[in-house]
Amino acid sequence: MPISAIVQRKFLIHQSAASVLAFTDSRKTGVTYHYFRSGWYAAAGVYTNNDINRIGTDQQLNTGAVTCRLARRFLYPVSSGILHVGVAFSFIPSEVNTDNSVREVKSNGVTSMLGEPMLYVELDRVTTECKGVVEFLYTDSSFLVQSEYFVNRFGHLGGPEKSLFHGGYLQGSYLLKGKGGFEYDMEKAVPGRPVSSRSVELTARINYTDMSCGHHPVGGRELDFSVGLNYYINRFFGIKWNFSYVLAGQLDSSFYRKNLFITQLRCQYIF
Repeated sequence: MPISAIVQRKFLIHQSAASVLAFTDSRKTGVTYHYFRSGWYAAAGVYTNNDINRIGTDQQLNTGAVTCRLARRFLYPVSSGILHVGVAFSFIPSEVNTDNSVREVKSNGVTSMLGEPMLYVELDRVTTECKGVVEFLYTDSSFLVQSEYFVNRFGHLGGPEKSLFHGGYLQGSYLLKGKGGFEYDMEKAVPGRPVSSRSVELTARINYTDMSCGHHPVGGRELDFSVGLNYYINRFFGIKWNFSYVLAGQLDSSFYRKNLFITQLRCQYIF
């Protein structure tokens, strides 16, 4: 898995934030080196720039990707707390053996169950691509606050213009029932579910994703709000219920003409 962000994240809401879906990488073939100590995490990787699910199709790209990530963390054992700040970067060079490299940038938004992505743009004549992210995490025995901000820049052949997209989210949770705080993977520097069984978690998230910058076709903007209630029966099984509200006026899509109010219920097996 590429490491251009906290890709393996805690699913407070049913689906990752729209900005995560738009700007982070999918499953790709490659290698990663991880280094960690109690106060530090670092990683670097080299990958082919192709979604594993697209291998064998005509949508493969003849290029690779280089990624790196660095995080500083502070542990507070008495309060089961962690303060984590980090940065990550990904660089994708120009595609070879083609005169017109086309890239898709899209996001399903708050749900994957509707007919079209909420955000979508197809860029042509793409040369290099650079991704950057700043990440923040704080947890204690009852609270979790997590945020990421992304920047995605595309260069284009034959002109000085560039496409610059950006976005981010802020999410948090409060344990209405449960002790011991939240899990945290020291080896991968990612948060997890509540530590105790039969935990009840109140969650909230705000997300903003802007794919309208630059001189090329726009993909729209998405502003959405979500709240949820999660019940973890044990460390493997949870029931999650959430509500999301999306401002459709920001979307550049004929499919989404009105503001959306969506509620979802999920039974989740965690392995």
